[in-house]
Amino acid sequence: MKRLADERWRASRVAEDIATLGLELAIRQQSADKVLLWSERWRALVSGAEPVAERPEVLVELVRDQDALHAVVAHHDRISLHGLGSLSAVTEAMVRIRYNLRRRNLRDTRPEGEEGLSSGLLRELSALDEALIRPLGLPPGAVSVVPTVALHSLPWSLLPSLRGRAVSVAPSAALAVARQEAGGPVVALAGPDLAHAEEEVTAVVGVHEKGERVPATRGALLEALGRAGIVHIAAHGIFSGRRPMMSSILLDDGPLLVHEFFRLTRVPPLVVLSSCDAGMASAPADGAAFGLAGAFLDRGASTVIAGIVPVRDDEAARLMVEFHRLLAQGEPPAQALAAAATTTDVPGFACFGTG
Repeated sequence: MKRLADERWRASRVAEDIATLGLELAIRQQSADKVLLWSERWRALVSGAEPVAERPEVLVELVRDQDALHAVVAHHDRISLHGLGSLSAVTEAMVRIRYNLRRRNLRDTRPEGEEGLSSGLLRELSALDEALIRPLGLPPGAVSVVPTVALHSLPWSLLPSLRGRAVSVAPSAALAVARQEAGGPVVALAGPDLAHAEEEVTAVVGVHEKGERVPATRGALLEALGRAGIVHIAAHGIFSGRRPMMSSILLDDGPLLVHEFFRLTRVPPLVVLSSCDAGMASAPADGAAFGLAGAFLDRGASTVIAGIVPVRDDEAARLMVEFHRLLAQGEPPAQALAAAATTTDVPGFACFGTG
């Protein structure tokens, strides 16, 4: 797996050199369609996913020209290019937001039993929304965000202009439309040392007509990934920023590492990681997002729901039961997550891939 990561890294260096020139010229020409074309070519070379003509309902693809951040917005046959200022300033704001969200979820800033976001976090989110989303004038509809570098880990759905909307995050526009039907059973498992994981999994299985539970062992999970339509994992997730291929899910018989997923020939269309930090990614180049969620997308999952900060397991259970209830009623994953987050007031989860 180290060889695979090294090959991806070398490919990304070549892609970056080629795409940097193409993007610079397209940005100088203020040509939105060419910026999108060059960005997708770059991401395709890095990820191995072929560019596609199909686009999500509302696409927001972020590109960078040194420290200048730009967004391409595509909706039907309309494509526009927007300058958004400093990438480093946006990244710094994201770090502050993630820090405050982490403190909120761990009850460092809110009394026990008090819900909602702190006034400081709301101000940070509003300021970033004014800089990043409101200038885009997004039309109604589900939004697919294709970030650049570290912005994969931004809690996009908490920004005021996107709150309550179906929002998904993908490494490329091609992976934002790679939808599969989730045929097969809904399989769930509860990992160790989580007080509310058992009740969460029991409730999730009970919501679905074809729900079943399996032991929280590596063998049982790998077998379920090969046959299920949806797999729900309520377990501790560990993200390794320095060695993302060593990120893991903690099971009863030990950790299951990311690099073990690459042996799988098939994964479910929808994977739900009810785990802290499971949506975190190391993104050395656009088109590559290494981590737990990224590994499932790389192996062929259409959609991954995952935590992007630490989340208390009692809150995660409350959110996930409502999410699956809506999913069982036919709601798309991104819309089900948005509605469940609004109903339960539980932040910290994101939809990756196809919404």
